[in-house]
Amino acid sequence: MRLTCVRLSRNLAKLLDEVGAKKLEQYSKFNPSPVSISHFLEFGRSASTDHSYLFMRKEIPVRLANMMKELELLPTELQQQPNCCLTQDFYVQSFQDILRYENAPNTPSVRDEFTKCLQTIRLRHKDVVPTMAEAVMMMKSQHSRQDLAKTGVESCIQYFLDRLYMSRISIHMLINQHTIIYGDEAPISPIHVGSIDPYCDVPMIVEDAFSNAAFLCDQHYLQSPELDLEVVNAEDKTETVQTVYVPAHLYHILFELFKNALRATVEAHEDAELPPVRVLVVKSRNDVSIKISDQGGGIPRYETQELFNYLYSTAPTPVVSTGGAGSAPMAGLGYGLPLSRLYARYFHGDIILSSFDGFGTDATLYLRALAREASEVLPVFNQMSKQLYSKPKPMVADWTDPSSNLSQHFNKACLVRANCGDPSSSELHKKEEEESSV
Repeated sequence: MRLTCVRLSRNLAKLLDEVGAKKLEQYSKFNPSPVSISHFLEFGRSASTDHSYLFMRKEIPVRLANMMKELELLPTELQQQPNCCLTQDFYVQSFQDILRYENAPNTPSVRDEFTKCLQTIRLRHKDVVPTMAEAVMMMKSQHSRQDLAKTGVESCIQYFLDRLYMSRISIHMLINQHTIIYGDEAPISPIHVGSIDPYCDVPMIVEDAFSNAAFLCDQHYLQSPELDLEVVNAEDKTETVQTVYVPAHLYHILFELFKNALRATVEAHEDAELPPVRVLVVKSRNDVSIKISDQGGGIPRYETQELFNYLYSTAPTPVVSTGGAGSAPMAGLGYGLPLSRLYARYFHGDIILSSFDGFGTDATLYLRALAREASEVLPVFNQMSKQLYSKPKPMVADWTDPSSNLSQHFNKACLVRANCGDPSSSELHKKEEEESSV
């Protein structure tokens, strides 16, 4: 497979044969089917290998095709980068691989080959995050951030990366469930259903993530704060909190949040006694909430939203290597918080930052306590998403301070009223959408 990089939008269908190109159009018209954690559990405990095979050979190409259509619409500034072209080629190759099983017989030997194919796809896409990170870094080195913001490229790339990485998380989740339950990969624990722990011990993962983050902090700063952990179970009135979740996802999120909290604390108290990092874990009927509070000096309010921007980092910009895929350094790219929030949002959770500039920061992680409500949040390729790529909205100075961007708050309020059944508001929102598409 060749690596092709052009200065205009790439038509990925041209990298496929005639049948593959038609299949790309066909599968991209289907919406991905979100799966809840409860369905993952039920399917993993009761479904047979052939049922999983039949589901996966249809769902994986749908998710790949949806993302491939978006990869075609990226701004020229990003598509010019070799690593962006490499990522596109990864998706083309994986789509070709999975299509071989579209009408293949449902026999044990074919299912074994299919499982190996899924493992190959997972391995191929293992470094998509650093590969695209290097593409973005190269683009940043060639274009000023002001120019990217004015032309709407920055918001377009932010929109795309959220969707690319969320799609990648979901595909890896499906593949992991299949290969662990029906393949030769062993689960971490006998009680796990694939990668899901039905009795995920939240405080234990908090302590594990903190311990490893503190180890890194000790290596870098020769000191680290202590952990002050409080656990409240408002549902069971016990001193432990268990929930149905993917331990690897929870660890990833917490480890990143702890790294930020520990670094801020040490740097704010270099010559004084370090205050502890306080963590409150609360389980209610609907939510599992984890609040991490540090006394690291806080963040200026205008920087809070920037922390979730892939093009923003408080660390020095690293030197971009030209050594190919996977050679991009992750430190200083600003990917930690955006990716952690995607992992939280994947099953309808979220991360909220509340900073008190001059004192410290509270980072609150919300998870769904009910497995049936913790359903995948997936990107869907349609005319609305296509429009956001073809007509990115540039920064418009319609306020005395353009960075205020107050219009988005008014539009959200209008949308909320429309969803609450206000006919006039619904018509107004519809009219605004029609006008914005002109």
